[in-house]
Amino acid sequence: MKAFGFIADVVGIISFIPFVFATLFLLGKALRYKKIIKTLKQNRGENPVAIAIGVSGQDIQGQVKAFLIRQKNEMPIRAYVKEGGITPENLQGVLQEIWKIKKDLTDEGVNEVHLFFAGPVSLGIAIGAMLDNWVPVKVYQKNITTGDYEFWTLLHKGFIPGVEKTFKQEILNPAGS
Repeated sequence: MKAFGFIADVVGIISFIPFVFATLFLLGKALRYKKIIKTLKQNRGENPVAIAIGVSGQDIQGQVKAFLIRQKNEMPIRAYVKEGGITPENLQGVLQEIWKIKKDLTDEGVNEVHLFFAGPVSLGIAIGAMLDNWVPVKVYQKNITTGDYEFWTLLHKGFIPGVEKTFKQEILNPAGS
């Protein structure tokens, strides 16, 4: 019986070692991610614009403008408000209207977008997919505790902050050359 206790102790100690290495590895990734986000937050393009998208009749343009003024980061704001809410039946129409905004901004030479969105998650995902692989899109989220917006991440040509090598890159170039 004492042998089983000894073996259990040895296995416990051995299994603790990978846990420590994994913790250190993930902590390093988290610190790098935090540094990348801070750098992205401070950089600004030459011709930026903010997009304020509100559905269910919610116009967030005023909130976005106030936030940008407080941040000393004023820029033109393109607002989109969908009266009457969003349904599966009108989703494609809403996405086409937002696609037109994207097209117009491309024609105007916009090289950076600050995205503010108030609406259902499913629409937010579709908008994110639509705006990815375009110009850098800085995504903001409203903090329910402070009531103010916060920069969260960047959408840009397959870039995922904190991930040095994407799955796509690994498939296309597994040797890393």
